Amino acid sequence: MTKPLIGITASGLTELSFSSRIHDAIYSMPEPYVASVSRAGGIPVLIPPIDGISDILQKLDGIVFSGGADVHPSFYNGDVHHPKLQNSDQMRDKFEIELIKLAVKNPNLPILTICRGTQVLNIALGGTLLEHLPEHVDKDIHRSADGLWTDHDVTINDGSLLADITGTPIVHTTSGHHQALGNIANDLHVVASAKDTIVEAVEHNTHPWCLAVQWHPERTTLTDPTQQAIFDALIKESAA
Repeated sequence: MTKPLIGITASGLTELSFSSRIHDAIYSMPEPYVASVSRAGGIPVLIPPIDGISDILQKLDGIVFSGGADVHPSFYNGDVHHPKLQNSDQMRDKFEIELIKLAVKNPNLPILTICRGTQVLNIALGGTLLEHLPEHVDKDIHRSADGLWTDHDVTINDGSLLADITGTPIVHTTSGHHQALGNIANDLHVVASAKDTIVEAVEHNTHPWCLAVQWHPERTTLTDPTQQAIFDALIKESAA
């Protein structure tokens, strides 16, 4: 059986400052995304944020919108002068918003969005973001004190696609985000939350396989079967 082609969105050129002795700019993708897709039986394909390649969706069997830098507030009517706004790449923002709008119109294309990717999905469909979580919760459990990875539990709603995939009402997740979903787009519904009520996962109301998680399942797929199951389910659906 032919392995399904799974697109994974890459970081923008101004988002991260990667370079080498012979290249001034590098499109990049964290290894765990590639490993998780490959382990599940898919073929990972990097999708750089450049104009004119939205037709790539016609070549793919599934797609992952990956994590990354803050989406610029101008795309969701946020505060462009917010003091906690982190680095953003507006070319990537524009490209992925347009790409995800096209993706959700294709019922035969399974979609997985992760962290920033989930925020892009919500914005593309008319939702908003909480621009800095410490302003909305008493204790920030979604990243470490130095702004890096941390772990916390997420409660999943019964009857959701996510519940069917993981097979458990509670998953232990790894995250590192300072933003989260605000107003949920009309085309989405909440299927998982953290103990502080921050939305952790949404699904599309009409697309048959569109799963969006706020945490980073790719970080722990090697050791946590519930997280690898998310990629396994994506590949299974993409190969159908």
